[in-house]
This record gives sequence, C-alpha cells and structure tokens, in this order.
Amino acid sequence: MEKKRAEVMDKKVEVGIRKFRFGEIFYYLYWMIMLFAKGIGLYEGMWQYNLCILLAMFCLGCKLVLTSYRLRELVWMILAAAFGAWIYLNAKDQSAFILAATMIGLKDVPLDRVFKIGLLEWGACFVYMIVKTLLFGETGPILVHEKLGLGPILRWSLGYTHPNVLHITYVVLAAFIIYVWNRKPGRGQWKLTLALMAGNLYVFMYSISFTGFLLLTLLLLFNLYFENRKKISGIESVLLQCMLPFCIFFSLALPMLLSSEGVLFTLINKALNTRFLATRVYLAEMGLSLLGKEREVLYGFAVDCSYTEAILSYGVIVFALLMAAYMLTIRRLVHTEYRKELTIMLALLAAGVSEPFLFNASFKNITILFVGKYLFEFSGAMKAGEKSIWSREI
Repeated sequence: MEKKRAEVMDKKVEVGIRKFRFGEIFYYLYWMIMLFAKGIGLYEGMWQYNLCILLAMFCLGCKLVLTSYRLRELVWMILAAAFGAWIYLNAKDQSAFILAATMIGLKDVPLDRVFKIGLLEWGACFVYMIVKTLLFGETGPILVHEKLGLGPILRWSLGYTHPNVLHITYVVLAAFIIYVWNRKPGRGQWKLTLALMAGNLYVFMYSISFTGFLLLTLLLLFNLYFENRKKISGIESVLLQCMLPFCIFFSLALPMLLSSEGVLFTLINKALNTRFLATRVYLAEMGLSLLGKEREVLYGFAVDCSYTEAILSYGVIVFALLMAAYMLTIRRLVHTEYRKELTIMLALLAAGVSEPFLFNASFKNITILFVGKYLFEFSGAMKAGEKSIWSREI
C-alpha cells in the first residue's frame, strides 16, 4: 500500500510539453477557484462564494493527501490550520483559515506557475468587471465623497464592493505582472513602469482612491530600485528588515502613544482618513487578547489597517507568530537577493498600514505565498544537492 501511495504522489501528468505532479494540479485548482471567486467580487455570505470555498477546500484536501511531508513540516502545517480554524470559530473571521490553507498546500508547487496562473486569471477577472460595467451598467456601489477640494465627487467601484477595493485589485494585478515580467533579466523596466502607471491613472479616474494610487506608485518605485541595484548593501539589508517592525509600530503603538489632541496625531489621522483614530478607539475599547475575539463595529469606525485587524481578531499569540514568520521570510529574501519577491513583499506590507486586505478574507495578500515557501524550506531542512524551493526552473 505504501509503495502504491508513493507512486501516486510522484506521478506526473504531461500537459503540452510540461510535466506536473498529480497533487500539484489540485493546488492550482484551489488557487484558481479562490482567485475567480474574489476576482469577480464574490464575498462571504453569498451562496456562490460558499460553493467556491467548498470546492476550493476539496481540491486543497486532495493536494494534501497526494503529497508526502516530513514530520517537521507537518508540525507547523497542523498548527497553522488549527489556529486558522480556532480564529474562524472564535472570532468569526475566515481570513486566517484562508491564509493557512494557501500556505500549507504549497509544497512541491513552483511559485512561477502560481504567479502565471494568477496573472492570467486575475487579469481576466479584472477586465471582465470593467467591461461588465462599461457595457452593461453593473457599476457596484457608487459613493459620493468630498475630495480634492472640488466638492462632492463620484467614486466608482466598477462592480467591486468599494472604490478602494477596485484600486487594490489593480495593485495586485500589477504585482502579478511585475513578478512574471521580471522572470527574465534585462527586460525594460521603464516601459513596464509607464504602462502600469497609465493603468494606475485610468483606475484612479474611477476610484479616486489616494491610498490605492500611492500604493501602486510605491510598488513601481520598489521595483525600479531593486532592479537597478547591483548589490544590496549591509545598511540597506538592515533597513529593509526594519520595514515591517516600523509598520507594526506605526500602526499599533503610535496611535496609543501620541495624544489624540496633539498636532502630529491630527496630521497623521487626517492623512490616513481617520484610520489612526479608528485604531486608537478599537485598541482602547476592545483591548488585546491572547487568542483573538469577534470584532464589532464601534462608533461607526471601520478598521482599515491590516495590522489592527489582525491583532484584534487573531490575538497576540497568532499575530506574533505570523509577524515572526514574515520577518524570517524577509530576512531570507534580502540575503538571497530575490528582488521581485522583495518588491511585492515590502510594498504590500507597507500598504497594510492603511488598507485591510493583508489579513482579511479578500484573498489579495499574495505575500503569504512567500511566507509559505519559506516555512517549507525552513522546516524541510534541505539536504545537500537538493534544489531550493525558490528555484525558478519550471
């Protein structure tokens, strides 16, 4: 029986000229179903979304059964799944379970293929949503906000749940494009930058999302920076690894340390569209718990900071473990100078200061793919001669 099971696990399926492990295909199905569900604007509570979740988890289960694991790998996988399930049951937050699922299925799955599939499907969904709006008038919510000093301005969602969601969806698409574009060294970065910035301006005309616009700009700046550096220096290495701790301190500690009536607090709060005050209110009213708890809406404030949302819903223990995994992954990426991964990782983590998509159920946090790959590398303890899981050979 064991021999038969091993043969099934190692079996490869030929598709065109490429070979795929049998279990690997089930992970791609999981990935495609989840991308489709969120790419066309489905959300928790809709029967279509619930059906997609069930199908995706079935595919992930098949992938897990058809893959062999070391004991050390199973330890963190079981812990991640258990924490995700606990947070869902205790805090009614689905995001941790989805993040855990995405990570634990990554063994023997090349990231290049995952990102290629992501680019094709996420891009197709994004174009579909725009065409559906322009041709059939299915706009999604249209908001009226005071912006740019011009009085009330219409903000379009183009079929998504919010104008900010529209812009963040484009940012994730740009991240997919940057990753796939930079697979081959020497490709013109300025052409890519101008094309993505033109798209940024186009989407901004509808969304009027300053955070989304600035996030895409930051992503492009990181990409230009890393692609034009011959070598990352020691000082740069330290600064890059300090970025996540700074984001956490800025998001969670600073709102509590500064006086709410002070000039600096007022300036930051205004720049972040009351997000600073929202964090202060939620941390003061709800407090911190070890294992998370269900979050209610307080005084009409939405929690638009990823780090605030995570520490409230996940609890201090899971939040600390997750941030430690991120820190170790960034350290690995810096030391190996995997630049396109660093571009995406650092830009999206910075965006988490003012956007909630990192640790909610929107399935837009593609940085978790890098964390999952690192955890398999760390727990697998590769032997001499084995290929790195970061190998770009496909």
